[in-house]
Amino acid sequence: MRTKKFVITCLAIVISVTGNLPVLASPVQGQSKLHRQKRAVAGQYIVKFRDDISKAEIRQIADGLNLRNLPVLHLYSRAFNGFAIRMSAEQAQDLSQDGRVEYVEEDAVMALTEVAAAPCSTAAGDGHIPTCISQQTPTWDLDRMDQSTTTLDSLYTQTGTGKNVNVYVMDTGILTTHPDFQGRATAVYDAINDGNGGTDCNGHGTFSAGLIGGYEYGVAKEANLKSVRVLDCSGGGTTSGVIAGIDWISTNAPISSIVNMSLGGDANTPLDTAVENAISLGFIYVVAAGNNNIDVAEVSPARVSSAITVGSIDSLDNVADFSNYGTLVDYYVPGVDVISAYTGETGRAIGSGTSFSAPLVAGLFAVQLELALDPMVGAQTAANILEANAFGNLAVDPDSTGSSDPSGIAATNIGKLKNFNIGKLKNF
Repeated sequence: MRTKKFVITCLAIVISVTGNLPVLASPVQGQSKLHRQKRAVAGQYIVKFRDDISKAEIRQIADGLNLRNLPVLHLYSRAFNGFAIRMSAEQAQDLSQDGRVEYVEEDAVMALTEVAAAPCSTAAGDGHIPTCISQQTPTWDLDRMDQSTTTLDSLYTQTGTGKNVNVYVMDTGILTTHPDFQGRATAVYDAINDGNGGTDCNGHGTFSAGLIGGYEYGVAKEANLKSVRVLDCSGGGTTSGVIAGIDWISTNAPISSIVNMSLGGDANTPLDTAVENAISLGFIYVVAAGNNNIDVAEVSPARVSSAITVGSIDSLDNVADFSNYGTLVDYYVPGVDVISAYTGETGRAIGSGTSFSAPLVAGLFAVQLELALDPMVGAQTAANILEANAFGNLAVDPDSTGSSDPSGIAATNIGKLKNFNIGKLKNF
């Protein structure tokens, strides 16, 4: 008992019996450090401490709050200097005034970035659900990925398969037993804790994983797919849960790993910070631009400049009418009526959205990473190979308004992808 009492006293955040936080360490006066969110999760907050506050001190604070029935939901260890907690608005305001706290922000809703996904029709296309094409030929999006124009050749040719490369899929989980994954998909983390483990009870995560590394539908057909489940069966989640997934990857995954995030929400500083910190460690984050037909600067985590942000084009290389746009979008790739693996009886579905464009780019990165890590190839040669064979997918948006320029396919962003990868991969 003496030890517990000592710990709580040392916190310098003395919590009364009623649960308020009346006494603070070096309280800060002036502008409020409590940030609001448009789609807040009631009673949940993310606390960001100053960078000079140690993990040990933050853990000590969290332990003291837990003892006073203020449950800490996630204690972050690497990607974010702080924790997520359940408390009242008054308590959050009090905590934000602690001198060690940089800010407190309301937890927020995160969601999928798909427009629609539905099981493939076995009958003739009705204009809404087109007939699934024969898998003896590649799906149109794969066929487009290795072409320099919209003229397709019914072939998908790629140098490299992403073998031995880990791609972490932050989503609704993965149906790891789906035959398209050939045993390469595993569940490694679940932030939802609803009893489903890493199992995909929605379909979105399986669809995304199929585009990354499915044998029939994927770009990197031998990549290892790791499920980091941060969205529930309805496709919803929270900022704090997504950050927990990022933190788990940052702590447990090899640095030379790719992370796909086909999710998003309103502009969110804690989430952006976590992604930026993870990228600074050496991880490659590929993020869906979002489907609101607005500037991507308004949404997170797509607005993170160091992430690879991906919008959607249709089969005519027009930027999809739903796709977000702007100078922070790095690439536009197929994202309209694409087919991939899915849960349910059919085992495949057709869908649209930037959710299904980002995984294609994540697959390209997996292919390049495999080649770059091969001592017989190397980063420079890997980039050259991809530039020659796999950049037909990169549409440009010259005026940053969501209007594509088909004549500029692969003309602008090749250098950015090439330079980004060389700079990252040479350190692996």
